[in-house]
Amino acid sequence: MGQKAWLGVLAFGSVLGCASPQARPALCDEALHKAVLMVGPLASRYTTEARARGIEGRVRVMLTVTRSGFVANPRVIQSVGYGLDEACIEAVRSMTFEPATLCGVTVSSEYVTSMRFVLAGHPPVSAIPTPD
Repeated sequence: MGQKAWLGVLAFGSVLGCASPQARPALCDEALHKAVLMVGPLASRYTTEARARGIEGRVRVMLTVTRSGFVANPRVIQSVGYGLDEACIEAVRSMTFEPATLCGVTVSSEYVTSMRFVLAGHPPVSAIPTPD
C-alpha cells in the first residue's frame, strides 16, 4: 500500500577487517576479497506506528558474514526507531553471501549496510539524516 523499503546491498564497500586473522596464511600478498551477496534486493515491512506517523529514514547496520556465508551479529549503528530498526535486522538476517576470501581461504568479515524506508506519496515527517 504505497510503502517500501530497500536495502543498499551493493553499497557494502566497507570491509572493516578480517574477523579471523588466524585463517590468514603467513606469506600471502593477496588482498581480502569481499563477500558477495547471493540473494536479490530485500523488502522489509513497515511497522504500523511508523506508517501512521509518516516516518521515513535510513537504518544502518554492521554485520559479520561468517565463513559459511551467513549473517551473524547484526547490530544497528544508526537508528530510525518506531520498530523499523527491528524490521531491518530481520531482513538482514535473511541474507546469504558467498563468503570473503583471503589467500584462497574463506574468512569471516564485517560490513556496514543500510536500509532506507520510504513511504510513497508521503512527504517525510521527521528530519532524519540519510548519509550517502
